[in-house]
Amino acid sequence: MKANSHPTRIFDKAGMAISFLCLLHCIALPLLMALLPWMSTSLGEDEGVHKACAAFVLPIGLMALASGYRQHRQGWIFCWGMAGLVCVGAAAVAGHQLGESLEHSLSVLGSIQVVLAHYLNLRYQRECCAH
Repeated sequence: MKANSHPTRIFDKAGMAISFLCLLHCIALPLLMALLPWMSTSLGEDEGVHKACAAFVLPIGLMALASGYRQHRQGWIFCWGMAGLVCVGAAAVAGHQLGESLEHSLSVLGSIQVVLAHYLNLRYQRECCAH
């Protein structure tokens, strides 16, 4: 199997892309709504978007982080990524009760952590498997 087609790398790349899209949504949508007020009535902040992002980010992230840890044994990457997944999950599940500001902060923080964890997972897998 080619080094780039290993399932863990595929999950990391998919997880990174999905987490980045969620981050982009969390940052870009409020800016667009502030710049173009008519968008707030047509788009709004749909809670379903956060749940849909989490539905993809959480299982893919968990599989990639666990598989990567088994290969490179860098526990701090696994913990960093899991902390991000907890933030994303909390924002999706309890965001409405936490308030819009905290929900948004958890989503952004979690997404950044997950993207970085996937990147580090890929990097350390390359280093460990190159030997």
